[in-house]
Amino acid sequence: MIILFNGCSHTEGSGIPRVSTWANMVCKSLVRNSTFFHVGFTKGQTLSKYFKYIVDVIKDEKNLGISIARSGKGNDSICLDTLEAIENLKDINKKPDYVFIQWSGVARRLIQKRSGTLEYTNPWDSPEFGLPIEPHASEISIYYMKLLESYLKLNNIEYIFLPYMEFDTEENYKTLSSYKNLDFSKIILHKNGFGKFMDYFKKNNLTIDEQGHPTTLGHWFLAAEFLNKLDSNQNLIGYFDFFKCTAGNTDIIQISNEIELETKKNDHIFDEWSEKETNKNFKRRALFKSYKETEKYIIKKIFG
Repeated sequence: MIILFNGCSHTEGSGIPRVSTWANMVCKSLVRNSTFFHVGFTKGQTLSKYFKYIVDVIKDEKNLGISIARSGKGNDSICLDTLEAIENLKDINKKPDYVFIQWSGVARRLIQKRSGTLEYTNPWDSPEFGLPIEPHASEISIYYMKLLESYLKLNNIEYIFLPYMEFDTEENYKTLSSYKNLDFSKIILHKNGFGKFMDYFKKNNLTIDEQGHPTTLGHWFLAAEFLNKLDSNQNLIGYFDFFKCTAGNTDIIQISNEIELETKKNDHIFDEWSEKETNKNFKRRALFKSYKETEKYIIKKIFG
């Protein structure tokens, strides 16, 4: 099985180990003995050139998860890099079985500087290069989503989209035919609306900084969202072998709040405490327990 992941730093894993990212959790849940590979191409380097260097590394892998997520990516880069990655993988007979996309902030874009290097612009780091503004910013992102959806369907590739960051608060993009014709059965929507996950994470102690990067618990939350949406009708192995009998949103928020209180009381660094609590609470639920690929296991009792 070949699985491709894309997104920005919220998928790459800012501030946490890459083994703790939602992408790795999803990869290891679908195929326990898979290899998870992060494509760490350098600033200014094109994805196509980088793939030429890693062909020998991935060509013999049968079960492979590839993340091309990178800090600062906008939805233009996420869409176009995904197209290029799939075409590269098709060239070596590694067409993905699944593509999982975390869509980024709409006020981001890729530019080429006079020196020829590529730069991701965003409101945090480089607003001087010019940023898309609403309502056009959200409309452009919808076009990229529709473009990638059409491409994936044309190539018979299963996919799931998750709009993570805020879209136009006026929701003008909802008048677009491109939006209305999206296949929402393949899109993870937050209960508070389109692109509301980061705001929800910030309000519920699931972020490590003001930019909204998820804690290890936050990544677990996102992994559960993708696996639940996948609804593969099979017992998953490894991280999420207990599949839909895991703790729901209320429980994970409660756990996060408890960690926040302990953090303040004991003067711990939040992410260190979060990681410690994650290991303590979820190991007994078999979150990190290893199974052979052929084994099927369902947790019948979550607590106790």
